[in-house]
Amino acid sequence: MAREGNKDPEGAIADLDVALRIDPLLAVALATRGRLRARRGDYDQALADLDRAVSIQPRVFMAWMSRGDLHSSMGRPDAAVADFTKALELDPGDPLARFKRGQAALLAGDIETARADMEKFLELFPDRPEAASARSALEQLEQL
Repeated sequence: MAREGNKDPEGAIADLDVALRIDPLLAVALATRGRLRARRGDYDQALADLDRAVSIQPRVFMAWMSRGDLHSSMGRPDAAVADFTKALELDPGDPLARFKRGQAALLAGDIETARADMEKFLELFPDRPEAASARSALEQLEQL
């Protein structure tokens, strides 16, 4: 998406609208448009796009990650955990899926999953920028 990369999200959404009129089953286009709509705060339309993307093509990793991010933004940590879990099934080595699932699990009150994800994240990716947040989350979990 050239316009997305050029910081023109409205233009990118317009381009995706055209592509989806031509082929409404383009799951990656739906997922991208959903992510862009979420960024501008249009959560209902974003969720509709992302729901459709995962129903059309359940193996699109980005759709699950974007929907998990959206659910997190909407204050739905249980739904976010489910989406990040699906993303991890598709790519078990993805650091952000592991980290974000741990964050969502913590908010959902699933202490065991949060702890396991943060520990695994730090084991596999100790030098990533999110590592400090993961360590902080583990310190919080120790106090529970």
